[in-house]
Amino acid sequence: MAHRRRVPWPWAIVFGVAACTSSSSSSDGDGDAGEGDRPRGDGPRDGSYTSLGESDAGADRTVAPADTCAGGKPSYDLDGDRIVDADQNRLTNGNFHTSTKGWTASSPSTSTVTWSGAHESLCAGTSGTLELVNQSTDGSDVDVRQCVKFPGNAEYGIAARGFVAEDQPAGTTGALAVAWFSDERCTALIRASRDIVLAPSPGTWASGGRVEKSPADARSALVTLSVKGDTTAERRVEFDDVLLR
Repeated sequence: MAHRRRVPWPWAIVFGVAACTSSSSSSDGDGDAGEGDRPRGDGPRDGSYTSLGESDAGADRTVAPADTCAGGKPSYDLDGDRIVDADQNRLTNGNFHTSTKGWTASSPSTSTVTWSGAHESLCAGTSGTLELVNQSTDGSDVDVRQCVKFPGNAEYGIAARGFVAEDQPAGTTGALAVAWFSDERCTALIRASRDIVLAPSPGTWASGGRVEKSPADARSALVTLSVKGDTTAERRVEFDDVLLR
């Protein structure tokens, strides 16, 4: 795989978009697929976040990623503690360097999950992405998810990037969400956050994230990456740099 030139990100807000300048070729890999049902957040200590409004747990915040890539890791610093959030990530394989291991498809009969080396998000240079294709014909969303233990009443940051190829239908979008559970296996739902929509222009990356507080009785979190459904055509979105910390 060709080494990708690392490009500083000039994004000023979390929903900024950077052009994709990938030159590496596609590569197939392992995609973990399984069964499941998709269930459907105070903030920073400085002025770098912008309120999106009220959610179940109070005001949430958006945040700008840092402008540099350090050591081939995502450059998010959601809480401004000057520590790359990838070093504090609770998720397994949020960077998709070589596979999609650790992520499970909720609807394997109407979706495909593959690893791709064609469009990683310009940070790791020789990494990859999780490619999720929505093949449903009734407009249903499909997702991949990961359950992790997480304490209650704790500030957390969540973020991801999404890429839509130029050959995709207009309106193709992905989303990031987190649902909270009162047990450690993501079975007793407390509530879910609003989706963070990842809707880049074709051929570009978009990032999204927020900082909130987990419910007081939370014991685990289910992070989902989804592709919105359509009744007329398949929809494909690639995801990278997924963080929960």
